[in-house]
Order: sequence, then C-alpha cells, then structure tokens
Amino acid sequence: MVGYLLLENGVFIFGQTLTRENPFVVELGMLLDLLVGVFVMGIAIHHISRAFDHIDTEQMTSLRG
Repeated sequence: MVGYLLLENGVFIFGQTLTRENPFVVELGMLLDLLVGVFVMGIAIHHISRAFDHIDTEQMTSLRG
C-alpha cells in the first residue's frame, strides 16, 4: 500500500510539471487519487464492520432513562 501511495504521489508531481503541455496526465493523477481514496475508505470500513459485529440500539435507549 505504501508503494502504491508513493507511485501515486510521483504521478501527481510529474503531472504538475506537465500541466500546460499535457493536462491529460493531471486528469489521470486525479483519477488515481480518487481510486486510492476509495480503496483506503473501503479498508477502513471493512475493519470497522469487523470490529463491531452488530449495533444494538435497544441498549442505547435504556441510557436515556
């Protein structure tokens, strides 16, 4: 994952040097940023759902009490 983020940052910096000549590279860099963001969020959501098997709201309503 760290290697992929390093690659993605390299694409972004390379795209910054070619902004005027080739804006398509910048668009690909933004698409890669979006892909990495979705990938990281998916991993986080997977770990959260694995940690909390169920959410019982009945116990929370008894706290109002």
